[in-house]
Amino acid sequence: MTALMVVIVLLIIYMSVRSPIAPPAGPVAGAIVFIVGLWFVVFVTTRPPAVTVTTDKVSVWGDYGGWLRQTMRRSDVAYVFRGQAAISRGGWQPCYFLVTPDGTPQATMAAADFTDEGVTELAKRLQVPIQGDFSVQVH
Repeated sequence: MTALMVVIVLLIIYMSVRSPIAPPAGPVAGAIVFIVGLWFVVFVTTRPPAVTVTTDKVSVWGDYGGWLRQTMRRSDVAYVFRGQAAISRGGWQPCYFLVTPDGTPQATMAAADFTDEGVTELAKRLQVPIQGDFSVQVH
């Protein structure tokens, strides 16, 4: 998808420069902004939730608990907690929380997006315990 967007933008630029009757820059810039914006919307709405762990940080990509990406230092993860988080439509949704040593939930992952086995593997990789059973509401 990204490669296609780049090709389309380059094609629009090439056609506007090579045209014997050069169009005004406004419509060309507008077309480029529209295509890049459309690509961004498609990219954001079709990318599945994911957790990335590196040597120094943990990143959670998803649309829950923050705008798209939540990042924290790996050394700040004390444990993974199973609980419930408030959702915008009212009510509560089962979630996994990456919690700091002082007990603050730092990153939120919807339980519907990740399997329990996957989160258990994440906790093993981070060398932290898993606590909770989705019965506690986290504010």
